[in-house]
Amino acid sequence: MWYENEADVYIEAMKQHFGVKTMAQLGAHLGVGQPSISAWKSRNAIELIQNRCLELGIFEEIFENPKIKDELQKIKALHCVASQHKESSHEEPTITFGSQQVAGYLNALNNIATAEGCEDELICDLKCLIQKYMKK
Repeated sequence: MWYENEADVYIEAMKQHFGVKTMAQLGAHLGVGQPSISAWKSRNAIELIQNRCLELGIFEEIFENPKIKDELQKIKALHCVASQHKESSHEEPTITFGSQQVAGYLNALNNIATAEGCEDELICDLKCLIQKYMKK
């Protein structure tokens, strides 16, 4: 799953905690309206989420959860890679393929990402893959 920011991770964790799928349903459990939850997400309002979790007695389940901490580490890494990409030169990288099959997959991924409007996410994912295979 792709998360927009840290607040998004915590909001999804709260949805799972309460077994709900929508922000409106989550709002009913939290005692707030869906617009408030959307505002927390768009503003990345971690402190407001923490306060609400403390009030409800679910802070540890949400903020001390190892799975959540792992997702946050991934987000921080992706945002770091994305910011490095934006700071780098605006020239397109030159890629030489040793395999037409790999080139085909990358072309398909690029077409899908372009159609879905998530090219930046694809770039982050590819950079993570590069780091993964450089370690081998």
